[in-house]
Amino acid sequence: MASRSSEAGTSTSTKEPALALSPPSHPTPRTLEILKRLFKEAKPEAPRLIAACAAMTITSLSNLAFPKIIGALIDHFSGLSHGQHGSTRRLVAGAISVFAFGALGSWLRTYLFALSSDGVARRLRKALLLSIMRQDLAFFDQSRTSELISRLHEDVNATATATTGNVQRSYRYINSALGGSCMLISISPRLTLVSLAIVPVMGCGAMAYGRYAKRLTKGLKERVAEAVGVAEERVANIRTVRLFGQEEEEAARFGEMLDGMAGMVER
Repeated sequence: MASRSSEAGTSTSTKEPALALSPPSHPTPRTLEILKRLFKEAKPEAPRLIAACAAMTITSLSNLAFPKIIGALIDHFSGLSHGQHGSTRRLVAGAISVFAFGALGSWLRTYLFALSSDGVARRLRKALLLSIMRQDLAFFDQSRTSELISRLHEDVNATATATTGNVQRSYRYINSALGGSCMLISISPRLTLVSLAIVPVMGCGAMAYGRYAKRLTKGLKERVAEAVGVAEERVANIRTVRLFGQEEEEAARFGEMLDGMAGMVER
């Protein structure tokens, strides 16, 4: 009987959760797996993302045309004679049209990317809450409620923003690189080679700083979740805190935890 009860206790303690939702302290997957998951979550928003990228292309073309248009206007007005007023109106109307299309493309890009981010966040919240509800009770004993709510709110927002933001930034960088290179080549091929020579150095520096900032952001989120968890425990047990007269001490402790994050924010 004892052996059976011990076996039953062992089988109960080693029961796996319904879904693979690990506590927040577990290590994160590799970067490539994260990117694949992000793009998978963004796949239902593909039509909006494609339309947003098309709008971004219009904005990029108008931005690249801006120096040419300003130069043409300066050249035109500097050599203006009495018989050129008709061409002036056409040139100004063309410039205004280009800028108007650029502004419209910028608005559409912002609007469509915001809709895509909201759609990704909505699906992630549904899936995350369903996964949390399917966990064993032992999972809730190991995880704080405030930490789970933080994952459901802040982390989902950050993930949705990163999902659409990666698409937006990638396409913007490609647009800027191709458009800027074509413009530089048309002006001066030698200047283009000089400009491209410093790209690897700047890229390595940006990657190093990005990894450093990512580590700081992750640590800051963990510290914030810990501080919020402490505050939640104290508020939930406010009768005990007041029984021992520790209101000021607990508030001071919470303030010290927040002040300890100031150095991370300044970096």
